[in-house]
Amino acid sequence: MFEVEVARGAALLDHKNPGWWRAINIGFLDMEKCTRCILGQLYGQYQHGLNQLEMWESNAARHGFYVMPPLPSSLPYEEEHMRNWVQANLEWARQWQALGDAWVTEIERRYKEEAASVSRD
Repeated sequence: MFEVEVARGAALLDHKNPGWWRAINIGFLDMEKCTRCILGQLYGQYQHGLNQLEMWESNAARHGFYVMPPLPSSLPYEEEHMRNWVQANLEWARQWQALGDAWVTEIERRYKEEAASVSRD
């Protein structure tokens, strides 16, 4: 779901912080948390990571560091609006999880490639 964005973010990190993926504790990774996300683990806090990468938050989603919040439709009936809001937030939580899973997949791929490279030497 977020493979393209994560690949873009990983490439940026490769350029700015080579070997970055070795510093990530995937068991601790939680993309919704400012200190446990990729940037939080690398730079201490999400916003500080954006600053170090010279990136605006509006561009963070394109690099797999953020999930844009849903915008539920506004309906005239309050109860229906609340149901839409709850559904939108559940979907947002699923997207955050999918983003974290995509980062884990990218990091695990890098460990496998590194292990294969070492075993060939």
